[in-house]
Amino acid sequence: SPTRTDVAVLAATTIDHAQDLGADALYEGPDHLEANIRPIGLRRTLVNLVENALHYGTAVRLSVTSHTDTIRIRVEDDGPGIPEDQMAKVLRPFARLDTARRRNTKGLGLGLATVARAVEREDGTLTLSNLPERGLRVEIVLPYRI
Repeated sequence: SPTRTDVAVLAATTIDHAQDLGADALYEGPDHLEANIRPIGLRRTLVNLVENALHYGTAVRLSVTSHTDTIRIRVEDDGPGIPEDQMAKVLRPFARLDTARRRNTKGLGLGLATVARAVEREDGTLTLSNLPERGLRVEIVLPYRI
């Protein structure tokens, strides 16, 4: 159930862990941002997205910003991105994009489908988009419940 959770600390800790493992990982955002959310679901979501980003690319950037009534979380990588016509497919369980993301040997499995469900439980939205230069942006917008 939702509890008062520091979203910024969860995000920064996720990036710290990736850095400890030697990854090129960066957190951008406030030091603290408390909101009523499901912390286990959000932690899994952030870990999942950062691991995916590092699986397909060599660097990951995680940013958190707050607005009046929303919290925006972005995870961006420098990997190959996802073909536009495959965007919806990767949100389904066990989707594999072997042709799109060639370094993918294990498939996305439940990764993004699990993320989509966790975001849905928070009444949030999940958007995937390719960055203009290279890479994928996963954006989560959550209601800012204090």
